[in-house]
This record gives sequence, C-alpha cells and structure tokens, in this order.
Amino acid sequence: MFDTISWQWPWHPWTMLILLLLCILYFLGYQQALKAGSPIKPGQKFAFLSAIILMALALLTPIDTIARTHYFWIH
Repeated sequence: MFDTISWQWPWHPWTMLILLLLCILYFLGYQQALKAGSPIKPGQKFAFLSAIILMALALLTPIDTIARTHYFWIH
C-alpha cells in the first residue's frame, strides 16, 4: 500500500526564507511592543507559533506530494 508513495521531503528555500522572515518580523514587533509597554499576550504568541508550525508542516513535508498522487484526504 505504501510502497509507491514518495517519502522525499521537498526542498523549497524560498518557503523556508519566508517563514524565517515572518519569525524575524514577529520578533521585532514583539520587541517594539515590550518597549511601548504593551506586551503581546501568551495566546497571541501561541497562535503565531502554531500558524508557523502548521505552515511548515504543510509546505515543507511530503504531505502535498502524497495528497496529489495518492490520498487526497490527507489535505
């Protein structure tokens, strides 16, 4: 059943660069918020980190390849 599935992870440097840029911008905004005296709430930090992790899983793992070639329900 799983013999024909490609388990190779795609290498997308632009995707990784964009995710890294988003993290850097968030960190700079976090520093700015601390200086202004309005810290970012823990729920907002959790939401951002969850979104980054989910985007990385969706874009940097073979989920897309597997879904396109074998199992659409994986999406």
